[in-house]
Amino acid sequence: MKYEKHRAPIAVILAAGIGSRLSPLTDNCPKSLLSVGGSVILERMIRNCLSCGMSQFVLVLGHRADEIKKFVDKTFRGIRVTYVINDRYRETNTGYSLMLAAKAIGTC
Repeated sequence: MKYEKHRAPIAVILAAGIGSRLSPLTDNCPKSLLSVGGSVILERMIRNCLSCGMSQFVLVLGHRADEIKKFVDKTFRGIRVTYVINDRYRETNTGYSLMLAAKAIGTC
């Protein structure tokens, strides 16, 4: 892919997995919405990206996607977010989720 000098950076956040290694914490909550040190993991990630000048986000979701969408839409009104759904999240890994994001970030 040719480097595009004037293209706004896009943050890709992979949040499709079940988080089974964190069970029982993830039994009723997606891993990205767990609170660590008083802040929600996904919120911290997005705020850090915003503070670095990122203005566009692609979130790849699968497990409990609706909960994550609802959280992001409520917490970050006005940011540019494209949601990509990995319907095969139970049988695939992060590489597959990243591949699904390719079209949304314009690399395909």
